[in-house]
Order: sequence, then C-alpha cells, then structure tokens
Amino acid sequence: MEANNYLGDVTWGTSEPPRSMMNFSQFEEFFDERNQILLQKHCIPNEEGSGTVYHYWGRDVNFVIGNCRYNEKKEYTVQWNDWITFSFTLQSMLSVENKTAKTSFVHSDMTWCILRETPGTSKRHTIDANGNLKWATLACSQSYLENILGCKIGDYRDADDQPVLSDVFFFNISRFNPIILNAVDEIFRLDMPIRLFANFLHAKADHLISLSLSALLSKKPAKTSLPHADLSVEEAVHRAAKIIDNSLSDPPTLEMIGEFVGLDRATLISGFQNIYGPTPSEYLKEKQLEEAGRLLEKTKMPLSEISARVGYRHQCNLSTAFRSKFGISPLGYRKQKLARATVV
Repeated sequence: MEANNYLGDVTWGTSEPPRSMMNFSQFEEFFDERNQILLQKHCIPNEEGSGTVYHYWGRDVNFVIGNCRYNEKKEYTVQWNDWITFSFTLQSMLSVENKTAKTSFVHSDMTWCILRETPGTSKRHTIDANGNLKWATLACSQSYLENILGCKIGDYRDADDQPVLSDVFFFNISRFNPIILNAVDEIFRLDMPIRLFANFLHAKADHLISLSLSALLSKKPAKTSLPHADLSVEEAVHRAAKIIDNSLSDPPTLEMIGEFVGLDRATLISGFQNIYGPTPSEYLKEKQLEEAGRLLEKTKMPLSEISARVGYRHQCNLSTAFRSKFGISPLGYRKQKLARATVV
C-alpha cells in the first residue's frame, strides 16, 4: 500500500486528537473550552473522492462520523484502549484484517454493533475504491457507560439475571432496527454550524448508547410510536425508497419499512406504484441489478462477491436475473464495458 493511500491510525479511547487521517483539503474546527469538547470537520479533496468526515473528542467520548467515497483503495488502522465502541453503519465497502485472521470482505447496510476489545488490539481496515461509506462510530469510557447504566458493567443484567456486558465482548446486530436507524440517520440529515453540531453530538452520544443497550436487552422489538408517522404518503414513500437504496445486500421486509415510515403494507405498495411505477419488490430488484452492473463495470471483484453485495445468495440466480434485464450475462457485460473503455 502506497504511503498516500494510507490514511493513518485511529485510537479509540483518548481525548487527544490523533495526528493522522488529516489528509483533507478543507478543515474546520470548534473547541468548547468549558466542556473540553473538540470537533473537527474535514472535506475529502476532489482529486481523492468526495464527502465529509467529522472527528469529535471529549473527556470520555470519541465520535467519528463519515459520509464519503474514495476514488482509490485506502487503508487505516484502528487501535483500542479500554473503551466501549458503538458502531452504526448505513453503507460500507470494507475489508478487515488482524494478526490472527485472514482479510474478510464486509459489506453492511443498516447494521450496528457494540464492541469492547482487549486493550492494545489493532485491526487494519481497507476501504474499497469507489465504495460509498456512511457510518457513525462512538466510543466511551467504562465510567461514562456506567454513569448511563446507573450501575457497574458487571451488574448490568438481562431479564434472566444474566450479565450482559463483560471485560471483552462483541454484539453484531445485523437486523434492521428502525428506531436506531432513525436516530443515526438524523445525524446525516442535519445541516447546522459546527458549533451547534458539536453540542448536538454531545447529547446524541447518550441517546445512541441508551437506545443500543435497550435494544440489546429486548427479546422483542419495543412497541413505540412510529418514527415518521407525521409524514405525508408521498414523503413516506420517498423515504421507503431511500431505505431500499441503502440496503440492497440485506433489505428489510415491507412490514419493517412500513413501520419505519408510518405506512401499512397496502398503502406503502400502492403509494410506491403511484410514484415510481413498480412495486417495492420490483424496485428493489431493479436497483440490485443496476448496482451489480455498476460494480461489474467499475471494479474487478468476482461475481460471487458482487452477488453478496446486491442481495443474491447464489451467483447463478444473479446471472439469470441479470441476463433477463440486460440481455447479456454479467461477465459478458463486464467484457463489453471493458472493450468500450479501451477503444475510447
């Protein structure tokens, strides 16, 4: 990996801003001396990609938020101190490697996890070229988490009186959770001055930690008011389409989407057809195949990997659907695009 493709090291569990991952063309920061909060906003240079990354440091909380894309593959290393990490991913195209495991490809849509690694653990992450990244990760000290819990970590127990958290743990929750998604997505929907955004993130950390721990304890989803029950049908349908766009690899059910946008199944389907033409299921299939075509043209990844990224468990099923839509096999499509690019 060339030096200009290495972004640097990120250490979870420090109030000191790292002197890395600072290769950005635009830089803005706000420091709140009273609360000892520092927020830095970085814009990725146009020649390297696009998007924005925020770094937030407080006494007991770190926050990194990104909505970006890189033109070329990038790498960075994550190191852990004795802090607890809450990671929320809306979109990612990453590979992860540590000393004991081979590189494993990871592609997640609307997933979240809670992690506490052994202090000193480090993992190398690779960002795929042209991969869209949209995530929010926060880390907090044990004392900060215990203040929210109202008890020691070891005393935090589930309904069966079993301890939930321990010295080292990892909870990877891949299921769609509309309440947590709404809370995370709010971060990306806001447009406010950096001073106000710093205060917002300070409060948002407690919000996300509380929601995550509550969901972790729940055997069944809690019955709550619909996050977007006040949306018009048109607004709700557009939001449903966005959910589908962002979850091609593991899409939620219509019932889950309807719960999130505040529409019953019948209204969601009819509204979708009125605005977009196809049903939600047809729309999903179309977007999956379009993304498969883009990956075939823009990347060198094998068909099996592309199949997983666009929600097909078996590449033969993707090949059949792809040929039905485009009139050519996936590999034939790739060769055709490559030949045209070579001529140009």
